[in-house]
Amino acid sequence: MKSGAMSPLESRLKSVDQMLSYCKTEKQREAVELVYVRGLTKADAAREIGIDRKSLKERLEQVERRAERANQLVGEISKKVRGFRVGIIGDTHLPYELDGYLEFCQETFERHEVDTVIHIGDFVDNHSLSFHDSEPTLHNVQGEYESAYERAQEWYEAFPEATLIMGNHDRIPSRQLAKIGMAPSIYMKPIEDLLGMPDGWKVADSVEIDGVLYHHSETAGGINGFRKDAEQRMRCTVSGHNHSNAGISATATDDQLVWGLAVGCGVNQAHMAFAYGRNFAKKPIISCGVVINGVPHIEYMDLGSKVRRLR
Repeated sequence: MKSGAMSPLESRLKSVDQMLSYCKTEKQREAVELVYVRGLTKADAAREIGIDRKSLKERLEQVERRAERANQLVGEISKKVRGFRVGIIGDTHLPYELDGYLEFCQETFERHEVDTVIHIGDFVDNHSLSFHDSEPTLHNVQGEYESAYERAQEWYEAFPEATLIMGNHDRIPSRQLAKIGMAPSIYMKPIEDLLGMPDGWKVADSVEIDGVLYHHSETAGGINGFRKDAEQRMRCTVSGHNHSNAGISATATDDQLVWGLAVGCGVNQAHMAFAYGRNFAKKPIISCGVVINGVPHIEYMDLGSKVRRLR
């Protein structure tokens, strides 16, 4: 055992002492001591006290609820003191994401002990609804939607709680409706309903955590767009959108330093949905980001012999 580490017995005794500290009456203390200290079953404890099991259960639950509320408060205070550990998923363009990218994000976030997950935008592709010409061999609107919906369920299972930053591809259906004069707020379901998002998923245009701005950043194009975005705003930013941007770049004045983090993406460049980029010199970078207490990190997915880059 490492020096300073508590044994299982010490941990249990500490837990029992904490439970006893949340007892407000002698009756509650008696119930906790019988069940948690002496290890009696609830039925045996109730018989020894001379009450029914329901009454014993109510006494224990009162203490347990008080302990749970206190632990939640401690957790919230601790998080405010130490800051957040944010994991950022790059553009996925479901159903055309790269095989293994979900698992890569999971492993990366677990390793960094992430407590907050953000998808930086373009969760889905909506290729068949695009304003640009669609590839004729791909899904029609219904087929692509069903495939994306099915793939999304795996992301919800992997990350039960997350915030989706709306990207330009996520907005394609609403933009198409608006183009023909139909208000999306009237004629279209919210994206949460369209994609069957669980209660733990939230949707936003941008969020700020520990003073860092997280947004999709359609306007910050170009190879140094993410750096210029941070520079123009003079604040730390995290962005997606440009698949061939991934990394951290900082700029400073005499009294302030800010950085921009481009998280890369998780798309399958070989898929026909991305045929438009086959002749581009700059290829997608498969990666995700982590920001720990306001400090940025980039993690690249190992793609084998052509390390961290697709052909």
